[in-house]
Order: sequence, then structure tokens, then C-alpha cells
Amino acid sequence: MATPPLQETTSFDPTFEVEEATPFDPTLEVVRITHDGEICSNVYYVAINDASYLAGDSGSSAPRDRVLLATVTKRQLYTYPLNIRHGKPDYLKPKYKNVTKITFLNQDGIDWPLPSNQDEFSELLTELPTGFSKQFQYGLGLKWEYRFLVDAIGQIAGISELVIT
Repeated sequence: MATPPLQETTSFDPTFEVEEATPFDPTLEVVRITHDGEICSNVYYVAINDASYLAGDSGSSAPRDRVLLATVTKRQLYTYPLNIRHGKPDYLKPKYKNVTKITFLNQDGIDWPLPSNQDEFSELLTELPTGFSKQFQYGLGLKWEYRFLVDAIGQIAGISELVIT
């Protein structure tokens, strides 16, 4: 008796949609550098500049802004949370008033791999603690519901960095 051919089935969940990438979506540029004698990766947030965005110009020649978002060493991840809302006066400026850097210390004894591209950096972000943004497209930092913590810490004179161990 012959086996009937396999039929392909698909299902559609209307509550979940995958958004296609657009030319307006930000990307990352990863550059290897030496910092304090140690090789590390600087990660830059790259997006079409505000004027091009507002004009609807997403062509390959559209000017882009490039801002340092993170530095990764084998033992630390330094993040510089950014406001990423086009058209706002604080676009690509620090997300928080006084706290401009959030540092994550690697405490597990295993060196972090230094990312060399956007996918590897995104993979590293999945290891961040609960409560922190794990998608670079949102400028990093704390999730919206926890922003008051950084705001409160930022009110302490002289505090510009939050260190997470």
C-alpha cells in the first residue's frame, strides 16, 4: 500500500505579526578597539537622521547618525541608553537625565564573547537581567515600567553610572 504524500499545513495566529524590516529601521555597527589595553567591541546605533526620516528619504545616500550605544569587554558591558524617537528634541541623546551609563559586570567567571556584528550583540543582550531592555532598537536601558528607578538614582548628586553585578 502506497503512503499518501505529506501535506504541508500552516497556521496563522492573528495575534502575532512579524514586522518586516524597513530602510528606516536602525542597524548596529560593531568596531573592534583597544580600551585600557584590552581588546573590546564598540557598538554604534546607526539610523537615518531626523531630517531624512521626516522627509521620508530612506535611500542609500540618506545621511545617517552614528552614536555609541555600548562597549563590550570580556568582563563588562557598558551601555549608554539613548532616546530613539525621531522628531523629538532629545533624539539620540541620553535616555536619562543624569544617569548616562549602565554597566553590567560579568560575575560568572566565563568571558563574554566579543561581538563582531549585530546578531552577536543582540545575542549578548538576551543575557541581561529581567527589567532591562534587550532590544537595541529601543535604545537600551530599563524597561518603561522601571524607569522611575533610574530617575530616583539620578537625583543623587554626582551619580552618572549604574553598575549591575
